[in-house]
Amino acid sequence: MADRVLTWHAPERTGDGLRIGPAFYMDEDYTPGAVRLQVETAGRVLDAEVDILDDGVTIFADRTTTQQVSTSTKGPTTSRGAAKTTAVLVEGDTVEEGEDSFVAGVTLLKGSWVTCKVTKYGDAKNLSVHLEMDRA
Repeated sequence: MADRVLTWHAPERTGDGLRIGPAFYMDEDYTPGAVRLQVETAGRVLDAEVDILDDGVTIFADRTTTQQVSTSTKGPTTSRGAAKTTAVLVEGDTVEEGEDSFVAGVTLLKGSWVTCKVTKYGDAKNLSVHLEMDRA
């Protein structure tokens, strides 16, 4: 069981890239355990994505993919997408439990502030984000 759980809530669609809910002060050092995303009504068009920030820096590892886009006589050309540092609730789902793709060794240090930003809301309704943490 987690020692502390932070919860953010956005009952209505927000603009993409906007912060939701409060900023939480870390009274001790914590390590993130899992992120849970829940919506009352699943999105039908787009995934919902959130980023959790510790003093303005993401706690999620970069999940960007690199793909081959063309081949020439000089060899393959690859393309790398923009950094992908979010927790994702896939379109059509109402719950994502246990997202744990954190930056290796990340610790939320005593005295820091933790916030949540919706990077892509999609058309889901009534979004809740929970960050479970253990004392470091």
